[in-house]
Amino acid sequence: MIQHETSQMAARRVSPRIHAVPAPKTSLLRLVDALDTPVVLTNAAGRVTTMNGPARDLFVGRAGVHLRDAIETSMRLALGDRRRNTVGAPNHSRSIEIGHDRFVVTVVFAGADVAGQDIGAMVMLRREATANASPVTESSLARRFGLTPQESRVAIMLAEHRSNRDIADRLGVSVHTARHHTEHVLAKLQIHSRYDVRRAIS
Repeated sequence: MIQHETSQMAARRVSPRIHAVPAPKTSLLRLVDALDTPVVLTNAAGRVTTMNGPARDLFVGRAGVHLRDAIETSMRLALGDRRRNTVGAPNHSRSIEIGHDRFVVTVVFAGADVAGQDIGAMVMLRREATANASPVTESSLARRFGLTPQESRVAIMLAEHRSNRDIADRLGVSVHTARHHTEHVLAKLQIHSRYDVRRAIS
């Protein structure tokens, strides 16, 4: 009898930890990571603090630095608008151009429930083609850079930030072969990062 009561008391002491609810920050980060579109989180001062996988692909190289600066500038403008007009819309949207890319940046301000975690806003990015960008074709890439037809296809897919696995699936080849094509494309374009392909072929 005493042993049974002791085990019940122990169960009562442990139960709050067993049924603990995950912190809201974990839930928010999981939500952001699950999204297919590029999303970054900023702190209350408008600085980029974290990002999901699709966004991480954009923040590589010099173009990535410019994109981060442009987003933080957009955040400062959005925060200024919010301070001046507290009754206005909670979201702020504008277009920015980085090289040959145009991005629509939408800022969604964080609610009071995550304010204690220093999350100021969620910033969603949508890439749009610029009007002055000339179309890139396999034949034009072959002429400009001496690429084979297969390498031209790989270059276009690299410019779309596709992984080696995705490239392999689309071409019907092994990942090893896709990686081999990628290395040849980078060498012929005279660049070192797959994330610079879009800039190089534009």
